[in-house]
Amino acid sequence: MPSPKTLLASLFIITAIVLCFICGAKASNSDGKRHYWIAARNDGKPGRGTQANPFDGSTQVKFDTLLRRFWSERRESVVFHLGPGVYETIGNGGYIAGLRELGEGWRCWSGWEIRGSGQDRTILKLTKQYEYHGLWSNVAVATHDSSVNGVVVQDLTVDCNHSAIGNQKSSETGVSLHGSGHTIRRVTVRNVAGKGYEGFPIGIGANSVDSAHNLIEDCTIIGWRGGTGGSITISNNVNNLRQPLTYISGIVRRNRVVGTEIGYGGWGMKGVVFEDNLAEDCGYGSNVDSVRNPQITFRNNRFLECRNYGSVFANCENILIEKNTFTLSGPGPAIYVLNDCANFRVEGNSFAATDPRLRFSVVQTRDGETFRGTFHFSGNQVPSDASVSLPEPKQESH
Repeated sequence: MPSPKTLLASLFIITAIVLCFICGAKASNSDGKRHYWIAARNDGKPGRGTQANPFDGSTQVKFDTLLRRFWSERRESVVFHLGPGVYETIGNGGYIAGLRELGEGWRCWSGWEIRGSGQDRTILKLTKQYEYHGLWSNVAVATHDSSVNGVVVQDLTVDCNHSAIGNQKSSETGVSLHGSGHTIRRVTVRNVAGKGYEGFPIGIGANSVDSAHNLIEDCTIIGWRGGTGGSITISNNVNNLRQPLTYISGIVRRNRVVGTEIGYGGWGMKGVVFEDNLAEDCGYGSNVDSVRNPQITFRNNRFLECRNYGSVFANCENILIEKNTFTLSGPGPAIYVLNDCANFRVEGNSFAATDPRLRFSVVQTRDGETFRGTFHFSGNQVPSDASVSLPEPKQESH
């Protein structure tokens, strides 16, 4: 029988080995989160999740099994560092909150961060679509539900792979984070469509809960494969009949959207700022509609070669549109005011047509609609032959 000293020494050695493994695979930084590294390894080894010995995510099964393990264990406040390479994934596995759980895929919990090695170096690639009521869709990176807070996705590209897995009734989403306090930064979404459901390649949203401190910056949408939507969105899917209304707020800045139907927009917003963004060759530069949308600002954006409209507004009030550049390749209008709008300030903007021979409308209200409050239009650069039809204020009945 081993002596007590030998048993104690053995126990000490085993304990030390276990602690080394835990500390190595779960390196905790000053941010209080557990950090894990994943690589597209080619040596067949599983890895331990450290920076020196990352987990193996070289196949769809390996990558998704790893992320699903963290999701199924409800682990919060973890950071995944993805090395250079292509990571195939089924994303959220066709999950629809409150409606369907297929037992596949993974979603982010509060405090998750997915950090790539650069937009041109780390690529998440969708490999599967899921059918629901005759339409097909999938999301590469999603949260579990609107109770999730503080997710960060940055420095990577999502290839939605529509040209390979899509069809005439399918839509894809690159990153869709519901909850509050989320950040999407330096993310490119490409090869994406909105042929089934309306497509929202990048978005932060909530479902009938207040959401704040959200940020989408320095992102890009390219390779639009057709359909409706295509925008970077901030939205709250609130029930109009529920009082008081809940809202979502945040900042959308320095992003680039090319060739989609809509560049930027949302609904159920309050105090959202869109600034320094580019929408090029889109049907609309921006579209804000549905529910209520008070105190929205569009500042220093460039909406270039808009095929239909510059910016479209419905259910909006106290809107500031300043120092933006609008160029239209169609008759417009550049600013199209639809139903239930009030109190706009349109100042210091530049309006022009891509073809100097094209006559277009700068401001127009949809026929039959009324406008409440004031529409302040000043200091804007407008071609002499462009039409400006400012909304007529609604006459209050006495």
